[in-house]
Amino acid sequence: MEQGEERSQEGVEGQGRRKKDGSSSMQGVVNQGGRSQEVAEGQGRVRIQPTQNTTSILDLTEPTVAATTPASETEATNRVSEKRKSDANGPRQTSRAWLVFNKIPGNDPENELAACKWCHKKYHCSTAKHGTTNMLKHIDDGCPRRPLVVSDDPNQTILTFPTVEGSGMVPVSTKYNYAACRKAVSLFVILDEQPFNAVEGEGFKYLCQTFQPQFVIPSRRTVARDCFQFFMDEKQKLRVFFKSDCNRVTLTTDCWTSIQNLNYIVITAYFVDSEWNYQKRIISFITIPDHKGDTIAKKIEEVLRDWGIRKVSTITVDNASANDVAVGLFKRKIRTMNGLMGDGSFFHMRCNAHILNLIVSDGLKEKDLSISSIRTAARFIKSSSHRTGKFKECIEFAGITCKKGVSLDVSTRWNSTYLMLESAEKFQLAFEKLDEEELSYRDYFGDVPPISYDWDIGRAFATFLKLFYEATLVFSSSQEVSIHSVFHQIADIHCELQEACLDLNSVFASVGKEMVEKYNKYWGNVTNMNKLLYFGVILDPQFKMRIIGWKFKDMYEGRPQFGTDLLASIEAALTNLYNWAVQRSGTVGFGPNLSKPTIADEAKIATVTDQIRKRFCRVRTVRMAATYPVLSIMVRDILAIPVSTVASESAFSTGGRVIETFRSSLKPEMTEALICAQQWLKPTMTSFKDLNLVEEVELYEEIISGGTQLSGDGCA
Repeated sequence: MEQGEERSQEGVEGQGRRKKDGSSSMQGVVNQGGRSQEVAEGQGRVRIQPTQNTTSILDLTEPTVAATTPASETEATNRVSEKRKSDANGPRQTSRAWLVFNKIPGNDPENELAACKWCHKKYHCSTAKHGTTNMLKHIDDGCPRRPLVVSDDPNQTILTFPTVEGSGMVPVSTKYNYAACRKAVSLFVILDEQPFNAVEGEGFKYLCQTFQPQFVIPSRRTVARDCFQFFMDEKQKLRVFFKSDCNRVTLTTDCWTSIQNLNYIVITAYFVDSEWNYQKRIISFITIPDHKGDTIAKKIEEVLRDWGIRKVSTITVDNASANDVAVGLFKRKIRTMNGLMGDGSFFHMRCNAHILNLIVSDGLKEKDLSISSIRTAARFIKSSSHRTGKFKECIEFAGITCKKGVSLDVSTRWNSTYLMLESAEKFQLAFEKLDEEELSYRDYFGDVPPISYDWDIGRAFATFLKLFYEATLVFSSSQEVSIHSVFHQIADIHCELQEACLDLNSVFASVGKEMVEKYNKYWGNVTNMNKLLYFGVILDPQFKMRIIGWKFKDMYEGRPQFGTDLLASIEAALTNLYNWAVQRSGTVGFGPNLSKPTIADEAKIATVTDQIRKRFCRVRTVRMAATYPVLSIMVRDILAIPVSTVASESAFSTGGRVIETFRSSLKPEMTEALICAQQWLKPTMTSFKDLNLVEEVELYEEIISGGTQLSGDGCA
């Protein structure tokens, strides 16, 4: 600006000198119509903006006496300099301060104020007096609420550490995105089962203001609308996927009564996607008038029609009589839509976890005195804090290092009985020490506390029940395929029960006989057992068909012909299913060179599946799926079948937390949105890992001891 004023001053002074000397070297161009005027001298040019009054311009261009006086020259210079550009080679550049500051209207031009967009601090910004220096300094150094900006480029990203264990570093945008922050709040409510008014808590507000001061926290009503809209958007995407990219699904369903005294039905769909990933989606969590079979069948049909699903391989339900009626009616509906797999003989899959529970419960219905004695000992130490403290002293005196606690079982749940026996037997020495130290311990029993014989029986029962407990964990798996492991568990249980029946101990002999009767009702009868449980292990490339023959030799050692006939019937059923798939596809499943493919070609089955021994079957390459299209589709349909309804029942656990006492006014539609959206999000955003209680206890003890040590050091 100063350089421009010097050039303007030199131009005016030169003009005055030339006018005194009578020089005519300066040219004046005046546009009377209000257009711009231009004055040029040599290489210097001055552009004057149009004005309503042209007298001042004529005064500069006419050789009058007023133009030759020093006062008039200075006044003209000031007028010209105010109209000049700061840079004669281009337009005036706006300061970057105005990207952050806004002028406050209504102030005197000489005392103009501007406020910061981030912290609302005010500064004087008059061009003549103050400028933008203070505002720029505030932006660069002083604003306490300045957001982190790594680059001015909105497309620039930075690398951050992963939020999911095992993944690499991920690029994250550094630009503040209000929509993304608002969506994150909705996902927080959905994933962590938070009430909508959690966003109005003081702690949550403080957290958000600390992380991002620019974020305006939405109200609980806005969050509720965002959660429901997210559910609707994801449902539309999933509906399109089912109609276009999903060939066939398998279902599980169960019913539940909430704290609102409303009947709910949950329907879960399982499938294998085009990348050979095992997937499950809760497609419905809605109210139902009652738990009758025809009502359940109609509701399932309505849900599938809404989702556009027509092909269903199987439906897995528990052994309730209403479910048998519902499956029969629903099967007829799917048959009319031509959506059954094969002839439909495998459509009804009974919950194997429920069957196993019936088998073990029948065996333990007779109360054993040794188990009852151990249960009473566990109840004694749980009955008061004094007794618990005394028991801990006995544990230390006995030198027991086990971090587990003694659990108390529930009489209606056999797996809790196993966990009680498995944990209590480790503390036998502590219980014996407690008998010596605590006088009320023996009186609590009324007879005698557990003796060595009782502890031996308890260990034997724990070892016996361990097989059933591990089988329950296999059947209850919902994050990975399980149908290929079921037959191994069933065969081992069969052999274990046969040995128990021949045990010299009358206790185990009677328990084994009770269990065998229930086992034969569901798994011993060939007509009642779903043959898909055999197909799953046949499609496992490390076992295939021969493993069934070997297992049958052990299972039916006294009836070899029965085992041979059963093996032949299984192979015939699998061959018929494959031939049906070939007819439906109109292609040959094992390539163009084989005109009559047979399912017994184990080598070609092994080429389709490669990694089933780890977690799940994946096609080795896309070329394999293209080479054996029919077999690959059949493998996907069979391995996607769940063998229990535990996944559907776990949705009721989520429902019990969502519809709690203080949220019992939630509408069924909003309940469905929250539960379904949470399940859809968890496979993609959550790292699933087993809860290790021992490690958790050790971590807490380490934290507490560390804090105590620091406090002691501070006091010292």
